Amino acid sequence: CPVRFFTSRYLYEPPLPHTQGYVQEYVYFRKLTHHRLLAYPLLRRCLRALSYPFDHRAFLQQARLDRPDVIHFQWLHMPRIDLRLIHQLKQLGIGIVYTVHDVDNLFEYKQMRGYEQIYAEVDKIIVHAQANRRLFLQQYPSVPSEKVEVIPHLEVSFETPNGAEREQARDLLRIPNHAQVCLFFGTIRAYKGLDILIEAFVRARITHPNLWIVIAGRSSDPQMEQHLKQLADHAIVHLAYVPTQQVWQYQLAADLAVFPYRRVSQSGALITAMSYGLPVIVSDVGGLPETIDGNGWVVPSGDATALADALINAVSEPVRLHEMGRRSRELIHQRHSPADVAVRLHTIYREVVIETHPLLHR
Repeated sequence: CPVRFFTSRYLYEPPLPHTQGYVQEYVYFRKLTHHRLLAYPLLRRCLRALSYPFDHRAFLQQARLDRPDVIHFQWLHMPRIDLRLIHQLKQLGIGIVYTVHDVDNLFEYKQMRGYEQIYAEVDKIIVHAQANRRLFLQQYPSVPSEKVEVIPHLEVSFETPNGAEREQARDLLRIPNHAQVCLFFGTIRAYKGLDILIEAFVRARITHPNLWIVIAGRSSDPQMEQHLKQLADHAIVHLAYVPTQQVWQYQLAADLAVFPYRRVSQSGALITAMSYGLPVIVSDVGGLPETIDGNGWVVPSGDATALADALINAVSEPVRLHEMGRRSRELIHQRHSPADVAVRLHTIYREVVIETHPLLHR
């Protein structure tokens, strides 16, 4: 399918080099790409809100010219404004698909009111796990169940040097080779429960003094500095955005990855860790247990004691840990590959086109 991707410019590094097969258009937030704005998130959020309706208008003008068969929205931020855009697109006879990445509201500033009207208007809704679908239909009973499809979160491949191994990664991060390393990777927000992991790590080190923790990701949690004070040593902390060409260092340096989230629908960081062959510990929220499919540890959300026990069990069984890592990679390659996701998306697009233009397909 010929694809045009309408988005905003990347803020932290140049665009990813995945441009074969589609055209990328920077329509949104064009005046808000200066790196200095990153230091003022509230100001940037307000400026984005002001820019959003005008960017929608530019997008609508392009849609009127192109008349695509399907428009697939990945994120919609302001339901009242978004709903008007969707109405205008449907008047053009364009099918609408919307991926609901977060069934629950993960951000205090984001208002969920109004999304039910959007869900009623679009032709297909995509979620990333069966657990997400069940919760979505429970929260929005007026949405027909046949409208909601499950497509797994895509596996994203990051650039990794040929022959890169754990020893090289640990040298770069200054971690001793004999250490047992747990990893927390990704943007740090309060709902991700890093404070719970820190408490569990401190407890687990009493039994396993050789345990290390690596924390890597930009932080938007104002209390994180206070939590990090509990880590006296055996900790590598990088509270900044990790460029894509450095992701492999953190993944290969670890023995396991931990996802102590309080709530979430799905996690791209989990998919990444498993694709690198890491065994995982997850909390029992959203689609996380479904994704690991019994290959790892599932602990109650918010329970630092249970998480500490899981950490101790994991590092106490290195042979089992190695086997789980191998199975992690298999699960992601089998269920989350770009080719498989593309086939599923193509099927949904065809269904939407047929539903939108039934006379053309008799």
